[in-house]
Amino acid sequence: MEFGTWYALNCGAESEWRDDFALARDSGFDFLVLWNMRPDCAGRWGDVRQVVDQGDKTRRALTEIERAGLKAYLGVWHPYYMGPVPVGERLRWAHGGTARGPDLFNPDWLRRTWLPYVRRVAKAFGGCPAYRGAYFDDTFPVLPTATRSYLSYSAAATRRFRDWLKRRYVTIGNLNMQLRLRKGYRSFAAVRPPREPAECLALWTDWTAARADWCEDFARQTVAAYRGADRRPGRELVLSDQNYHMQVNGLQYGVDYGRLMRHFDRFEIYMAAEHTKLSRRELVANVEADVKRGLEIAAGKPFQFHTWFADRRTLAPMSAATLRAVLEPALDGGAGAVEIYTFKVYDWRRTYSRAQVRGVLPPFREMSIRYNPAALRTVARTIAGLRR
Repeated sequence: MEFGTWYALNCGAESEWRDDFALARDSGFDFLVLWNMRPDCAGRWGDVRQVVDQGDKTRRALTEIERAGLKAYLGVWHPYYMGPVPVGERLRWAHGGTARGPDLFNPDWLRRTWLPYVRRVAKAFGGCPAYRGAYFDDTFPVLPTATRSYLSYSAAATRRFRDWLKRRYVTIGNLNMQLRLRKGYRSFAAVRPPREPAECLALWTDWTAARADWCEDFARQTVAAYRGADRRPGRELVLSDQNYHMQVNGLQYGVDYGRLMRHFDRFEIYMAAEHTKLSRRELVANVEADVKRGLEIAAGKPFQFHTWFADRRTLAPMSAATLRAVLEPALDGGAGAVEIYTFKVYDWRRTYSRAQVRGVLPPFREMSIRYNPAALRTVARTIAGLRR
């Protein structure tokens, strides 16, 4: 079994790395998942391109990780944080809402922005012995909106849906007949994606089926771009997502994680545990359900379980008994590795003004176990106990 944790490279000075990585190793961790992020020029807190834009910095970190006897993955966080997105390449909500993030189904955005970024990640770090591969984390985001409506309804997605229907039904007459529409469409150009299932359940079924195809196409192109740029054996590409997101993403995007795992090497499900709201029995039941579902999705490929250590609402750390109660059923249930979030990360909850943007994010001391000696001892003792 292996144990991992997350580490944001721009949480502090490089001079801290050697001691941090040695402490992570001595605490029982085998690998780190690296983030390298900063606020953008408008003060928003994330821009995932920094992992390659500051490639020299990342390579220096990988060298220090190797000296510490650890391995590392790079966290390729979800495409929503890829910097500014042209208006025509943004996603759209069914019933309004601000269109900010990229439309994953837009071929222009995929070709111009996403795939080049994936190739850059693959090329940048292949020569570093500590480097194991990349995590594609939260790729299909559930974004905040006042309407909580389905997505994506961009012009590009509408055109792509019509093309999908043409391939499926060939003629508009076949579509009208097979969907048993009382008032049929006169042409494929007249078809618009349904905004809700109740609008036309048969067409909604096609709409989600089309998006499931596009999600798999996204995964296929992403992995192919990476593999084409880094052909070294042993690289792992990990698909990671939150248990809650996995439920909602199926509704929002039509995501089928089992189909996505045809292309990735390892599957991870994580639990952003609000452990202060649940009993230990309820937490364990949630873990057992997550592991069962994760193994089904992984379908014979490696599977790992990931839990937050601090409560996401109160920031209270888990007790040793609670942490062990969460990790034991994951390992006993078939997870080959577990992760504990998190060793050292930035304050993802804070909003930054322009005056605060300096390219370095402050440590999230309340959640990072690096700054909490008691919590770190709890984690170290738990890992040591599970290894025995």
